[in-house]
Amino acid sequence: AGVIMEEALTCDPNKAGFSLVEVIIASLIFLIVSMGFTAGFVAAMKTNYLAGQYYRAANLARNQIQQARTLSFNSICDSTFTKSNEWVDEYAHTLTNVGNVWTCPYGDTYTNLGDGVYKRTTTANYPAGMTDTVEVVVQVYLPVLFGRMTVEPVEMRTMINNEE
Repeated sequence: AGVIMEEALTCDPNKAGFSLVEVIIASLIFLIVSMGFTAGFVAAMKTNYLAGQYYRAANLARNQIQQARTLSFNSICDSTFTKSNEWVDEYAHTLTNVGNVWTCPYGDTYTNLGDGVYKRTTTANYPAGMTDTVEVVVQVYLPVLFGRMTVEPVEMRTMINNEE
């Protein structure tokens, strides 16, 4: 019985496991493949984040246009409806900005642009030669990564006729 045990413990150099070079090469291949998956995952997360921001900005613009349709025709061009560079949150609450801290009337505070702070401009003008139609244009700049705003806004426009 002692001879069988002794044979089992001895290693044949021709039947050895992986060499150090093989382990290093396999590790490098695994590292390269996993880096590709990680880069793809990070890109997917960024795309998902930006798609959500664009969706919220489009909703802010759409809701502002819908609000214009509920107003009387003569009050659409009123200065209480048209605003330039108005800071709003994703729920369309107007925010006040003091020292890069945005505060909502309901007490919510936002400390950076990535938290859901949007900049909205609403204009209403009579197109050339028309007095019974108003063009409403809403532009919403949305936050992107690292506390920056987009260069190009989400823009929606509509024409509202005087139905009186």
